[in-house]
Amino acid sequence: MTTDEVRDFVDRFMPAYKTYLKGLYAEPTESTSPLANVPRLIFSITSAREPAAKPVEFNFISEALKD
Repeated sequence: MTTDEVRDFVDRFMPAYKTYLKGLYAEPTESTSPLANVPRLIFSITSAREPAAKPVEFNFISEALKD
């Protein structure tokens, strides 16, 4: 992409990113989104993009992840 294309892309998409950013990083238990009730695993990664810890389960219990 050229510099002008990048600038145009950022100018068009950054407002939406800023609008939804808080919700993207909210804990599922604090979210008001209807998607907060969807079963999922939350993974944390390190700066090396490796798993930081065991995934956290929301809205379900996995037999495979039991201790």
